[in-house]
Amino acid sequence: MLGLVLATWIAPSCGGTVLVLNVFSAMGFIYQRGEPEVVRDDLGQIGEVKPFKAREFGLMATITFLTWLWGRNYTKRLYAMGVVARWIPEVVLKTSIISAGLLLPALFVRVQTIFPYLDDYVLPKKKKTG
Repeated sequence: MLGLVLATWIAPSCGGTVLVLNVFSAMGFIYQRGEPEVVRDDLGQIGEVKPFKAREFGLMATITFLTWLWGRNYTKRLYAMGVVARWIPEVVLKTSIISAGLLLPALFVRVQTIFPYLDDYVLPKKKKTG
């Protein structure tokens, strides 16, 4: 992700594409962290399709969107205050800030382990009737 940000500083015209790549990469990292390895057959092909987990996906999408929104607004505020040099294109700074903001959740957030914890320890158990 940081290598692509460096590419944006070298070629600012690719800033939008890099931002999209970094956002979707971070989404994949956040969603997959904490999942067990995929089962493979003798030839190395994937032998299992895992079910879609809506709560985890929603949490990942919320984290990603809030980080993107924060980075966008922070960039706009920096330009409005005149803190940033005018020779720096806005798309380059926005890509850098959003990518840096997404780096921490991509490395450390495990959405796959949050809801099982809540289901087991926080939420009350349903009693079976009948």
